[in-house]
Amino acid sequence: MPRENRRCRKKFQFWLQYKKVTPKPCELDCVELFIDISLQGNPKFYRDTGYPPYLRAMNLQQRKMHILDLLGQERRESSPIILSEVERGTASWMARQTIESATTSHGLCSESLWVSLTKNYDTRWLHNAICAIWNHLPSGSIPEEWEYEDENAKLDKPAQGLKVTTVDWEREGKSQNAQHVKRKPVLLVLDCEGNDMDNNEFKQNVLPMLSSFNPNRFKVIIARCVARGEEAIQGQTELGPLSPDDSFSLLLERIGEQRVSKIPDFNIQFSDAIKEKASMHWPAAITVIAGAFNDIVEYDALKNALQKAVYFEKPCQDGVNPLLYYAYDMMRSDVTKNCFWHSLQFVLNYGGVHFNELITHWIMEGYFDPFDHIEKAYQAGHAVLMELIDRAILKMQENNIVVVEGAALNMIDTRPSGFGGTASLGLVRVFENGEGFGRVTHIDGMIKTLCDPTKQKDVSTLLMDGARFSHGMMKTLCHPTKKKDVSTLLTDGARFSRLDSSVPEEFFGSMPRLKVLAVFHSGYKQLISSLSGLKELDVLVLRNCDLLDDTTHISNLTTLRVLEISESRDGEYSSLMSIPENMLHEMTHLQSLNLSGLQIESLPSLSKLIKLRLLILRRCSRLEKLQSLKGLANLEILDLSGSESFENFHDTSFSEIPNIQLIDFSHTKIQKLPVFGELKHLTRILLRGCSNKLRQLPRLQHLSSLQILDLSGASEFRNFMFKDLIAELNQLKVLNLSKTKISKLPPIPCNLSELNLSGCSELVELPSTTSLKNLELLDVSDAPKLAKINHESFQHLTYLRYINFSNTKVEKLPTLSNLRNLRQVLLRNCTLLRNLPAMEGVTRLEELDLSGCSALQVNENIESFGINV
Repeated sequence: MPRENRRCRKKFQFWLQYKKVTPKPCELDCVELFIDISLQGNPKFYRDTGYPPYLRAMNLQQRKMHILDLLGQERRESSPIILSEVERGTASWMARQTIESATTSHGLCSESLWVSLTKNYDTRWLHNAICAIWNHLPSGSIPEEWEYEDENAKLDKPAQGLKVTTVDWEREGKSQNAQHVKRKPVLLVLDCEGNDMDNNEFKQNVLPMLSSFNPNRFKVIIARCVARGEEAIQGQTELGPLSPDDSFSLLLERIGEQRVSKIPDFNIQFSDAIKEKASMHWPAAITVIAGAFNDIVEYDALKNALQKAVYFEKPCQDGVNPLLYYAYDMMRSDVTKNCFWHSLQFVLNYGGVHFNELITHWIMEGYFDPFDHIEKAYQAGHAVLMELIDRAILKMQENNIVVVEGAALNMIDTRPSGFGGTASLGLVRVFENGEGFGRVTHIDGMIKTLCDPTKQKDVSTLLMDGARFSHGMMKTLCHPTKKKDVSTLLTDGARFSRLDSSVPEEFFGSMPRLKVLAVFHSGYKQLISSLSGLKELDVLVLRNCDLLDDTTHISNLTTLRVLEISESRDGEYSSLMSIPENMLHEMTHLQSLNLSGLQIESLPSLSKLIKLRLLILRRCSRLEKLQSLKGLANLEILDLSGSESFENFHDTSFSEIPNIQLIDFSHTKIQKLPVFGELKHLTRILLRGCSNKLRQLPRLQHLSSLQILDLSGASEFRNFMFKDLIAELNQLKVLNLSKTKISKLPPIPCNLSELNLSGCSELVELPSTTSLKNLELLDVSDAPKLAKINHESFQHLTYLRYINFSNTKVEKLPTLSNLRNLRQVLLRNCTLLRNLPAMEGVTRLEELDLSGCSALQVNENIESFGINV
């Protein structure tokens, strides 16, 4: 179609075309894939324009005005404004402030598009991201309830085969807003903060993608994080931290000056401390901290939280501002934390996600299990989403796309199970290249695809409350003209059992293109047999389907990539006692398999599942052994936690699964583990509650990525293998040996942040802590034989927050002086302790428990702490 005709039809189109570029010596010598968005002119390479290299001498308002001035300048060629800083989140925060002014008060741009650059970006990806976001713009531009798509038949030949998304401005152009869009450029923000790239990659890969943008149609801001000490490229605007005064003012603004005014002497108590605190000079951290205070009502509690935040210190981990961890610690609910980590992983892999699709992901992963109706699960998910947005850890763009605060993208998950051990499906690991559930909305007790109401047959996603199922509705929904294009269906199946057997078969038979099916709480025995015609199914979830007792027909679903047949409650509810040996033979595409809570005694053969990445067998109470994992080279998650009868492996080594990241055999009867060898990706080993026969571990010293080792409650574990140099595990953060029978530890890894030896009944001596500069928690409570501590002082433990020697036989404690981060000292029932250690400079102590210290000679200086003992 000629370009002039496209203009006459008043359509704003994105399309891809290949251009042969004749490069100059300094440019790329290759055929580039360009996005032709301008509708005019030829693609040009980015050229440096010589922006001022830094804004560090300016205050916050001056910085914003400077960037707005750059946006307002007329330019003949595309030259993006590049904002950068070493502190992640700073550049994107500044870009957000600019958007507010550029699209409102200054009127420089009509709309804003925010694109988060993922780790797997390319020009085609950027094109798809812009198209998708443009289709999600608010109702002033495109109806939120549906979008229109052009047919691909009339595309230029170079673009054949590519999906072209079109906004029909003739159809929508009657509104004043559409007329406004024609006159002013769109502000495109490319957020690169989640992608750790150096200057060479940035110049060679990112900038050429933007070279064809017409500056009359688009203004472009790039937000990126740079490595400390990295040389700035020409045209890059370095932001730097806020000034102390701006930091203090921003915190007051975010918390609310009216709330702060209720705190007596706020300025006297906090002004200087905030201005002197380096971590408080970064806007993203200030915003998240203020968000964490939103649900604090009492002014004394707010004051206390502020004091903790101002003085909070934590070892720097991958450049993350420690205040982000403090804000995270203030999340009360494990469900909220699960949803946060899922969101973070999603954004890292795929960029932003529409809020309804994100909630759908949370429901699918089981974060709200058990629930009675999908509507209740959605409401719970929406409440969590609002909480995370209020906390400013998630951000909602104008187009309802959710992104994670850039400053949080490198946070380390130190929960024992981590993200991989809490999800039921691991969809973030399985979906690729922007795959997902598509645009969904919650309406009338359902979650379904957004579409033109006149085109019901285009529905691709549907979550329906089981209470709404009836003969009439089922038959209406399965009408061939209305449901043949359904690709995703999530439903509460509680009412299936009340229907004639022909209705579900007719229902699923009318949707041959179904790709994602999740059924919760179904009492329909013949459910699986009614699915045999779904030849394109990618994801099948049958959760809490109590009466399901035959899985024979699942073997016909050879396209499956995700399969869950599980019981999320006690295993006694499951009727499924066995699985056919050959059930999985033809499922060569399977990447995630979850059979949790079933009463099976053995698994079908896994040998054909060469793409399998997650094997989840939680709470399979009758499962005793696991056959060979040979051939599962892509396996990342192996979780048998709660399978209380499980005792041994077929394999003697984990060498068959070199990409394994998490091994969880908690609360099993495992006697002996296979040899670990060099598993370079393994980050977590969880053996909690292995109470009977596990006495020793294989050698660990070659597990270079291991972060968490948890043997808490492994009551027969006695020692590490002789000469196992666990001190070489430089990534180890958490070592939990509580309630084991270990008597002496080998040298400990230097980067440890948590050491838990509570309840170690045979422990007689505390290991050396000299190298533990990052230690935050030390717990040796309830170790009745512990009497010896080979330290005169703990002053080297500068980040120590919690120390517990309760119920031990210590007579003397090391000096605790100058441990300014120390908050809790617990010494309950230390009956042989006569004197407190020196504690000068311990100014932030919140709890000192000396109850039961019958021999203690109380020092009058204890009163100086101002706390109850």
